[in-house]
Amino acid sequence: MKLDRRAFVASLGGPAAISLMTPDDKADALEHYMEDNLKEADVLEGILKEVQGGQYPTVGELEARNADLDRPYRNGTGTLFVPRNDGDRKVDGRLRPLITMPEKPTLLDFFKYRFAWTGHCLQSATRALHTGMREEVILACLLHDVVLSVMHPDHGWWGAQLLEPYVPEITTFAIRYHQTLRFYPDEAFGYVYPEGYLRVFGADYKPEPYLQRTYEFVRNHKWYEHS
Repeated sequence: MKLDRRAFVASLGGPAAISLMTPDDKADALEHYMEDNLKEADVLEGILKEVQGGQYPTVGELEARNADLDRPYRNGTGTLFVPRNDGDRKVDGRLRPLITMPEKPTLLDFFKYRFAWTGHCLQSATRALHTGMREEVILACLLHDVVLSVMHPDHGWWGAQLLEPYVPEITTFAIRYHQTLRFYPDEAFGYVYPEGYLRVFGADYKPEPYLQRTYEFVRNHKWYEHS
């Protein structure tokens, strides 16, 4: 497997974040990065072949793939509950043991022992920090996808509900609604629709009506420009 060094460094939050990691942390991060890329390469293999031919799949074609009962897991399963490398059919994926948490765990303990997708969250928080975002928004960027360890569908709502007792209200707002806003490009804030969504959701995907209603609510909210 060829490693994109720049992409790997960026996934961890950049050189500054890497400088705070121990050698073991770096080794684990590299292992997880390669496993996740193997998983994605396997699951999306057929889709990527179509993209190379200039075609993106339709929603119907993606639904047909999801009906494949030979897959070792279903999309939407939290990463704590499936083998980390089960996307590679050539590897016998096994669940990782859950390490006992400290009696009074800190946020760092959760990042170390429970949360997945931490590289993306660190990258997001680092960018928010460097672009002068307020502290509550930086915290939202750090935490916005940690719930993916437990639940994928509607993860913005699930994540906000999970964290709401412990974080400021605007942080909860940003976590809850980032899931909706990702489907609505806004060039004024430098956000364009990710090409990856054309592969994952389908070229003809249209957000569900509840997402459209949510977008209209959030777009007119006083915190839209700050979160």
